[in-house]
Amino acid sequence: MDAPQAGYDTGMLRKLLWTGLYAGLGAGATLAARRTASRIWRLATGEEPPTKK
Repeated sequence: MDAPQAGYDTGMLRKLLWTGLYAGLGAGATLAARRTASRIWRLATGEEPPTKK
């Protein structure tokens, strides 16, 4: 009776860890892309990149 519950908890933990890893990598990639785009914009135009108001 304990085995199914333990398997369920392990599956949920793995899913939670995967979701956290995926979200972290997505956020890191977004930050890196924004920084890179800003640097390229500054080099290409000599101006600060446009911002949302």
